[in-house]
Amino acid sequence: MGWVFFYHTDINEAFQFIGIMFGINASSWWSPEISIFLKNYMVFIVISLIACTPVAKVLFDRIKEVLSKKQIGVYTVDQLIKSTVNIAILILSIVLMVGQSYNPFLYFKF
Repeated sequence: MGWVFFYHTDINEAFQFIGIMFGINASSWWSPEISIFLKNYMVFIVISLIACTPVAKVLFDRIKEVLSKKQIGVYTVDQLIKSTVNIAILILSIVLMVGQSYNPFLYFKF
C-alpha cells in the first residue's frame, strides 16, 4: 500500500486510489480493462480450467492405453507426451510474459 504514495503525484489521488483498493467508490464488475485482460489471457485460462479437472487425466490415460506398448528409442510414448506438454506450457507461459513485459520502473516518474 505504501507504493501508492510514491506512484501518485497528488495526495488526493493517492487516497482516492486507496479507497478504490478497498472498494470505496469502485467501478462496477465489468470494465474495458477486464475485457482486455480476458481477451489476452483466455487461452491460458481455458487451459488452466481444463487442467484442473479430471478431463486431462482421463484423456492422457486413454492415449496411454492405446500407445502403451509402443516405444520410441529408449522412451515410452507417455514420457514423450508428458515432456511435450510441459515444454508447450513453458513456451506458452514465456510468450504470455513477454507480451506483457513493458513496465516502466516506478521511480523514473520522479
